[in-house]
Amino acid sequence: MIHTLEQTLESLHSQVYELETYKTDVEWKINEVAEAMKDRMKTRADEEAAAIMEEMPYELESIFAATDLEDELSEEIIEELKREM
Repeated sequence: MIHTLEQTLESLHSQVYELETYKTDVEWKINEVAEAMKDRMKTRADEEAAAIMEEMPYELESIFAATDLEDELSEEIIEELKREM
C-alpha cells in the first residue's frame, strides 16, 4: 500500500512538472504574440505618421496659397482705399 502511494505521489509530481512546463511554454507564446502585436501596432502607427507627413507639404502649400491670396486681396483693398481717399 505504501509503495502504491509512493508511485501515485511520484506520478503526481511528474504531472505537476509537466503542467508547469506547459504553463511556461504558454506564457512564452503569449509574450511572443504580445510583442508581435506591439510591433504591428508600432509599424501601423509609423505608416500613418509617414502618410500624414507625406500629405503635410500639400496641406501647407494650400494654407500658404490661401494666405498669399488673402495678402493679395488685402493689398488690393488697401490700394483701392488709398485711391478713394
